[in-house]
Amino acid sequence: MSAIAIEPDGQILIGGSFTSVGGQTRNRIARLNSDGSLDTSFNPNANNTTRTIAPLSNGEILIGGAFTTISGITFNRTARLNPDGSPDNTLNPDANSLIFAMALQSDGAILLGGDFTTIGSLGRNRLARLLPNGSIDTAFNPNVDARVRAIAVESNGRIVVGGHFTSIGSQIRNYIARLNSDGSLDTAFNPNANQAVHAIALLSNGQILVGGEFTNIGGQIRVGIARLNSDGTVSTGFNAFVNGVVRSIAVQPNGQIIIGGTFTAVNGVPRNNIARLSSTGVLDLSFNPNPNGPVNTVLLQPDGRILIGGAFTSVGGQARNNIARLNSNGSVDTSFDPNANGQVNAIALQADGKILVGGAFTLIGGQSRNRIARLNPDGSADSFNPNANDEVHALAVQPDGKVLIGGAFTNVGGQTRNRVARLSNDTASANSFDIHPWGVILTRTGAAPVFHLASFEVFVGAVLINLGNAFISTVTDGVRYSAAGTLPSNQNILVRARGSYASGASDASQSVEERSQAAFLVGPTAASVTVSGRVLTPSGRGLMNATVSLMDQSGNVRTTRTTTFGYYWFDEVAVGETYVLMVHSKRYQYAPMAIVVTEEITDLDFYPIGTEKKE
Repeated sequence: MSAIAIEPDGQILIGGSFTSVGGQTRNRIARLNSDGSLDTSFNPNANNTTRTIAPLSNGEILIGGAFTTISGITFNRTARLNPDGSPDNTLNPDANSLIFAMALQSDGAILLGGDFTTIGSLGRNRLARLLPNGSIDTAFNPNVDARVRAIAVESNGRIVVGGHFTSIGSQIRNYIARLNSDGSLDTAFNPNANQAVHAIALLSNGQILVGGEFTNIGGQIRVGIARLNSDGTVSTGFNAFVNGVVRSIAVQPNGQIIIGGTFTAVNGVPRNNIARLSSTGVLDLSFNPNPNGPVNTVLLQPDGRILIGGAFTSVGGQARNNIARLNSNGSVDTSFDPNANGQVNAIALQADGKILVGGAFTLIGGQSRNRIARLNPDGSADSFNPNANDEVHALAVQPDGKVLIGGAFTNVGGQTRNRVARLSNDTASANSFDIHPWGVILTRTGAAPVFHLASFEVFVGAVLINLGNAFISTVTDGVRYSAAGTLPSNQNILVRARGSYASGASDASQSVEERSQAAFLVGPTAASVTVSGRVLTPSGRGLMNATVSLMDQSGNVRTTRTTTFGYYWFDEVAVGETYVLMVHSKRYQYAPMAIVVTEEITDLDFYPIGTEKKE
């Protein structure tokens, strides 16, 4: 298994070289339900390996790899799938060789990386950009001399690329480079690795994590993994090392870093193919899933669980073929076992929890699915069945939910698609803003891609208010992103949300999406107001007898208990003050929430972190 991606509804996309998942034919890509069962409705059927998967917010899915067909239709190495797994006929770039990397820009443009030298009728060496309508961006031509394996889009529009190359635009750049948004080389950025870069992960502070085969980067000894400053110099505060190759990097909300690849030791301590590091590179000794084969892709679910795909047959001593889900502590999620019969290269996640999977399989989640599939959150296959005729290497989900796929296929769904295709999605992407004087909430449902990092900005004329990184939590059939801050009243404002999500082969690329919403907030008319809401269970029901605390800036605490249906409220809460709300329950964990009270609040609901009971 080479790639994993999680859809917002909790379903899991996997890609690789497998041909079976859960005893069912699934060729190189599949989608699992959250419990690991196969999504029987999803079967793109790639004819060769799927190495990269990226869910789009509208439910579509980008995939890339070695395939040349999806569902019998020619798609050369990259494709965009509809949410149901069928190929999107409006996108057919016709790459002449493998697609490994995929990333989406905030304007909807699609970046492709791989081994190709032509896209359509135009010469494009290993890196190309498509416009949202699928046509080639003729002004973008970086001209890379060897394979591109990873692409990451920065919030300012610049593009970081990694791979096996040694020059871009006829200028020397060894294995990693940064481009300006027009495709020209950023001449100030030159980390100069001594071997291939396989994975790139952008951090919220502008730093860049890279993984690969290198032993030296930026003139410093760094083996397999390194952290770069935004200017390309090596960060001296991070010096983890592996004895092999890092192929996938996932950064958790608390700053911890999960790496997957082909290695047997991290920082000199035995660790097989997956490990977790602190933000400074210290090995987490308590985390040891111990898969018995390569981990091609690591993808985080918003509930804290971790999807992995690769070429293994056991994880934590339990049988797991090519795809598995871990609990946050690294133990195996026993409720999820899609059982792919071939390698998984790419996974993408929709907001509704469904999971897109690409690879070399023909069976997954108990159903026949050729190289691409969509799984329900329990790991079963849904009706999505694009049917690629060769391996799917890459997946990416567009903001509208359509699915891009790339790989080695030449046919998807009975139509010619050479290595690239776009598939439609039977599930719509939905986004809703809740804007209050005390903060902002963005809820994403349906086929929207799941952000692993999100932030909010508020514009008041020419004035910018940065609310910082969002807190991420799950809701029924979706994901919620929230941030607290004081927003101005009685004037027009514009709220912008920016999110990043994994895509491409091994989920080693990074896409970016932006959403904006205008608002006019009416100022408070009272000196004190009521703050109320509900405490909910993972199923969305109210939780009775939970303790809710309201703490002001001086440390004074008021407490109450929830009613039979989970409701709580605090009367006479002073306007203009900052408070922290906390929930205590014997069964579930809830994250505290900071608020600035400027008006009555009636819908401040708490959702549990994950679905597991506390130890």
